[in-house]
Amino acid sequence: MNLNTLKKISIIFILSLISTISYCISKISDYTIVIPNKPSISEIFTANFLQSAINKTYHCNLIIINDNDKIRGKLISVGNTRFVPTDLEMNRKHLGPEGLIVSCRENYIYLLGGDLRGPFYAAISFLEVELGVFNPEKNTLEIIKRQPVINVKSRIENPAFELRMLIYKNVYDSFFASFNKLNTIHLYPLVYSDIG
Repeated sequence: MNLNTLKKISIIFILSLISTISYCISKISDYTIVIPNKPSISEIFTANFLQSAINKTYHCNLIIINDNDKIRGKLISVGNTRFVPTDLEMNRKHLGPEGLIVSCRENYIYLLGGDLRGPFYAAISFLEVELGVFNPEKNTLEIIKRQPVINVKSRIENPAFELRMLIYKNVYDSFFASFNKLNTIHLYPLVYSDIG
């Protein structure tokens, strides 16, 4: 194998790694949130939660529209909108009720998941991984690092356990429990009722 062939193979390998790891997207303020024309309560709740979290941390108010409205520009698709590609929809059908998909294709970011809390958990995952937004205490959101651009890492996650609990003082707060994907056995629901 000569040196030129080795260089070509190396370049192809590096390009394939870059294309599967992340996509470089513009600033969060460039996006609009889109939900299905007939959204579920969970999809409405998730879009509003995402809008509020981005407003509190990045100080920009993203508009929420239905997928039958006039669409243009960059979108964050929450739930099962008409923009979801066929392969992502097929993957979504194989998820558990709390599984999630975060993906990016060109100008669209897709946040979808299982029928119960999947879209909400996808939005939380997006906030944490791509935007660096975390909830360490009750009703507080903190940015770990400000990013000039969003690098979306496409991923599919299915929780390994249905029951997830922390021994921590804020675990009984709905905001904290929902944001941190807790799912406990308890007499009273700890997560927001709108997401199941």
